[in-house]
Amino acid sequence: MKNVSELKGYFNFHQQGRVNFEDLLSSFLNCRVNIQIHKIEEFEKGMGIDITSNIMRNCYTWGARKDEIIIVPKVFSNDHNVLAILPIRLSGPGIHTFPQKYLDRITKAISVCLTECAKSRFQNSTTIFGPEFEFIIIPYCLTSNSKETKKFSYLVSLISKLSRTTFESNEFSTAFIYTRSGHEYSRNIRSGTLLRLKNTYNILKAVGIDKRFWYLCDGIYSAYIINNNFEITSMYLRDGTSHGFLDGYSWRYTLQGADILFRVTGLNQISIIDSDGIELCFSENKWKIRNYNTIINIIEENSGIAHEVVDALISNIIFCSQNKISSIIWLPKNIEKISDFLVKEEMHFKRPISIKNSQNKSIVERIISSDGVSIIDNIGNIIAHGSIVSLNKVDNKGLVGTGESAAKLLAHNGVAIKISQDGNIKVLYSNGEKMLIF
Repeated sequence: MKNVSELKGYFNFHQQGRVNFEDLLSSFLNCRVNIQIHKIEEFEKGMGIDITSNIMRNCYTWGARKDEIIIVPKVFSNDHNVLAILPIRLSGPGIHTFPQKYLDRITKAISVCLTECAKSRFQNSTTIFGPEFEFIIIPYCLTSNSKETKKFSYLVSLISKLSRTTFESNEFSTAFIYTRSGHEYSRNIRSGTLLRLKNTYNILKAVGIDKRFWYLCDGIYSAYIINNNFEITSMYLRDGTSHGFLDGYSWRYTLQGADILFRVTGLNQISIIDSDGIELCFSENKWKIRNYNTIINIIEENSGIAHEVVDALISNIIFCSQNKISSIIWLPKNIEKISDFLVKEEMHFKRPISIKNSQNKSIVERIISSDGVSIIDNIGNIIAHGSIVSLNKVDNKGLVGTGESAAKLLAHNGVAIKISQDGNIKVLYSNGEKMLIF
């Protein structure tokens, strides 16, 4: 079996498309990407895995490294035989926590692109592994049936147009659920009610974007229901029962089976989420995939924070990210030693402010969005805010005085979370040596 690097014209991909591909995949999966161009026999021997005996397998774990996996996209012939493979090592915190089906689907999408490139001896690799790549990989992530990717491409295109739409010069949120189980919504099985429309709205026949129609649902408590024929006959209204932020954000008690929620969360901001709670989000002109179990596990394992606090914490992290608010949140494991890292601790209130108390929502958002570090203990109390980090009190190994450097320093005691104005979320832990970009 050949490596793709042995095919004619591969040098064109190496020179033109490879950098784009690695950057896009790295950003999408929040991991390091290392393309393997060795002969397959040498690669198998070095890694201790057997790829050729099960050539259609897409994903492998590698030895004892839980934060590293290998995907194996392929180049197919016209009669669907495998001509060559291109092993890719993906490494980073939480990469192993993605459900197998997503890694399989992503690998299939890469295979489609490589196969198309190989037909032209990779001369079109810059285009295919440029802007076109995201329009291929996102629909593939939404279905295991390759024949349905065109359908999902249309739905992704629709939600993209809606994310750029304003109503009376203001941005607005909106949403729709694609489902094959509309009867379950009509029978109130999904913990909500349906509001029937007078007329059926067919999104394929619609001319342009009907702003008034889409403005009516908010994507928080309401969403249109789209059936397999791309028809909208109802708006779904969630009940007001609170199951916590993450359950509400992911519509956990609504989405089931193959249901997918497409949602506009802000201007040029998109969230696509399935019944597993895996989210594809678009912000700052980039797509990324988020598995909330990953960030929850890292925070709980490295900070000692109580499980019931994590939900409220994630709520505030997402608030900052979606509103492009810069913030540093510190979850120290040893409260008694926090002064070792700070020049100044500040607290305006006589008692701590609990992030778990919904009555404190507004003040908590103001606190974490103000200057300085917000410090939260393991039961969810803000014990200090507006704090200033001293980079001189701990050996910072040459770090400069930036927000990320401060977060790396704080991660010597627990977990530090840095949210940037571009919406990026960085979770630093293990003495600042590990970082999850979420």
